[in-house]
Amino acid sequence: MSPDEYLARIGVDPAQVTAPDYDTLARLIAAHATSVPFETLAVTHTAATRVQASRSPSRTASRR
Repeated sequence: MSPDEYLARIGVDPAQVTAPDYDTLARLIAAHATSVPFETLAVTHTAATRVQASRSPSRTASRR
């Protein structure tokens, strides 16, 4: 996943990411936290959840 694909996935216009500063980081964190679900429901069930680094980018990009 390219940086532009990731930004599109979380709903951030790449033109808004202009400086590596606190405000930009805060916007990116907020956008990620509200756009990319974290699968925590499996914790309350008996099914085990496995995290595979190789699958994470595709899961992040394809799920909404």
